[in-house]
Parts: sequence; C-alpha cells; structure tokens
Amino acid sequence: MADVEPIALEPVDALTITTLVDNLTDLLLVDEGPAVRPKIGSGPRVPARALEGGEAFDALRAEHGFAALVTFSRGDSEHRVLFDTGISPDGLVENMRRLELSPRDVEAIVLSHGHFDHVGGMEGLIRELGSSELPVFLHPEAWSRRRIALPGREPVPIASPSRHAIEGAGFEIAERREPSFVFDGALLVTGEVDRMTSYEQGLAPSHQACRHGEWHPDQLVLDDQALVANVKGKGLVVLTGCGHAASSTRSAT
Repeated sequence: MADVEPIALEPVDALTITTLVDNLTDLLLVDEGPAVRPKIGSGPRVPARALEGGEAFDALRAEHGFAALVTFSRGDSEHRVLFDTGISPDGLVENMRRLELSPRDVEAIVLSHGHFDHVGGMEGLIRELGSSELPVFLHPEAWSRRRIALPGREPVPIASPSRHAIEGAGFEIAERREPSFVFDGALLVTGEVDRMTSYEQGLAPSHQACRHGEWHPDQLVLDDQALVANVKGKGLVVLTGCGHAASSTRSAT
C-alpha cells in the first residue's frame, strides 16, 4: 500500500451538530451523553380546533434522508455549515423554522452524495434564500443520472441534483474529487474515499449510474464524502452521509 501523506486540520474550539432531517423522531427521548434533544412541549404551537385548548405541538418532521447543521467556533468567530438537505423540498426549512434556526445563517453547503434523499431540500433553500452565492461542495459524480434496475421490472429513475437549477439560483459550485478545506483549514471535505477492503461491496447490483451515455453498476457510490473537524481536547469528529460502500442492502434484488 502506498504511503499516504497526512492532512493537517486546524483545531476548532467547539463544534455542535444539529440534526435537521432524520428517518425518525421521538418526543419522549431524553438527553443522553452529548446528545441534547427537543423537550416535549417546547417549541412553536399551531392551531388545532379538535384539541382542548385549541392548539397542538408544531413537532419536528421526520422523513427518509438526512440533513445536519454543523456549528463551530474558533476564537471569537462562529460559523455554520449545512451537511445534506433531506429528501423533500420543505422538510429541511420547516425543521429549521421549528428549531428557530435560519437558513440565512448558513455559510456553506456540503452534499455527501447525489442521492435524492440528501439533496431534495435544495429546492426549499432556493425558495427561502432566493438568489444566493453560497458555495456548494460536492463530488463530480453527484450529478450522475441514476436508476434502480430490478430484474423483470422497468428501471426506476432516482432523481439527482440539477446543476442548472442550483447554479441558476446563484450558488457557487465547488466540485472536487480530491479533499478540500473549508474556512481556512477548519473543516475538511474528504472528497472521494478510496474503497480498500473486500468488505466494501456496496449496494445491490441493481443500483446503476449513467456514465458516458451508458448504464453501469453504481454499487460503491463513489461520490460519498464526509466532513471532518479537529476539536480541541476532543479529537476528530467525522460526519458522514450513508457510507454506501459497506451498505447492508447489497444483497437485495
């Protein structure tokens, strides 16, 4: 194996990850370790004539997919980076509203990969922000046309991000295969992660991507990338999307 040159990350003083979109929500969960959860009864209310008192909790929305807000501080400055955007146009921005967070405070967006359940919320951001010059970091293969081609069935397209729409809204595309830094070396976007073990077999063979006009297996999802920070006194924090190379769904047909 070839020697790998280490990548030096500038340490940050503190870092918080706020989950904005996840596959489930449970108002009865309590704080545990470093995890702080919304308290039942906290947050905004909405009118509900069918309930005594006339209002209901405006609870967080759960949906398939993922999105998180990474907030870090270094010295006197604090910065916010959005990592993925969930599946629906409204889920991300609605949960930010419920948590009293503003998309206008986000300074950069990192997309872990191009699957629709991680990029669909870009539509809501475009509506919320209007024209924006925020940088969007992603792997070049995130734009790939994708589909699921199960034996004996018509292939099902999987929506990918639209370069035309995202660039048309003013976002600055930072498209790289190699590692790159955000905020003067404070955060690392890993870029393409090498698949180096026999365990990394990926998704089912039915997952395909169109490259150079032809459909090919897309089991390893090479655009998967992570966000890494070095927190003083804590060590490395690594935030990933799906990690498809080691997905347990690879045997599905």
